[in-house]
Amino acid sequence: MRFVWIPLIFVITSCATTPSYQYIQGGETVDQPGVSLVLPEGRMWVAMMRSTYVAAFGASGMPNNETLIVGTRVYNAPPSTNKQEFLEAIKKIELLGQKLDASK
Repeated sequence: MRFVWIPLIFVITSCATTPSYQYIQGGETVDQPGVSLVLPEGRMWVAMMRSTYVAAFGASGMPNNETLIVGTRVYNAPPSTNKQEFLEAIKKIELLGQKLDASK
């Protein structure tokens, strides 16, 4: 019975790993496909989520246990000639995304 416990303990402990976060110093440039941004200075930021079109960064250590969040989203919008056309295209993309999320 002793031989069964050793492999079982090994399997359980090998699955428990510490997550690795990417830390970025405020003021540094962060490059994502389609966009570059500079995170606000004065604190260390952690990448909470990074994918091809979406990124979210957080910084803690604020008064009252608050957390600052910086989020970006890259859209593949059609060319527009003015500000109003651009805003309407983004609204349509957002509404379509919400409908797709609701259907999941």
